[in-house]
Amino acid sequence: MYCPMSERQLVIFCGPPCSGKSTLARKIQEETGFKYLGLDEIQSRLIPKSTHTNEERDIAYREMHRMAERLLVTGFNVILDATYARPKMLDDLQKLIFATNVAAFTLQCRVDPATAIERFWVRLGGHQARDLTAARVQRLAQEFHYRSFGLTVDTTRSREESLVLIRAYLDGKPRG
Repeated sequence: MYCPMSERQLVIFCGPPCSGKSTLARKIQEETGFKYLGLDEIQSRLIPKSTHTNEERDIAYREMHRMAERLLVTGFNVILDATYARPKMLDDLQKLIFATNVAAFTLQCRVDPATAIERFWVRLGGHQARDLTAARVQRLAQEFHYRSFGLTVDTTRSREESLVLIRAYLDGKPRG
């Protein structure tokens, strides 16, 4: 979906692995036509045999932000799908928002560790993040640092309930 420069929007889905970020982001992408950029897919294309080190993730984040900036400055709305667990990545995201002067909507997907592990077993083998184990997914769900900005959605509720909250947030005023 192309829009006038004054109406550009950046929607950011973040949260721990197996929290439903990609599922919800893809559904919103289908409904809105926004350009979708997922960190896992970008990293897999850039580094096909990635071991998911921080250095490799940094490369993928930089490329995702570069792509988002190019899309935003040419008038497209963008959805970003990434964990954004490390402060440096959030700082880089803030720089992107400032540089492009867009309305930014942040959606944090909250998941309890038991649900995250269930989702991990369902998607096992069909996901690019080959470094994940059930124990790591559990630990990351327990330790994820949720921020005080944007909308935090409890994704243990049904997908449709989560989408209702997300749609209402996106129809309102953006909060970085």
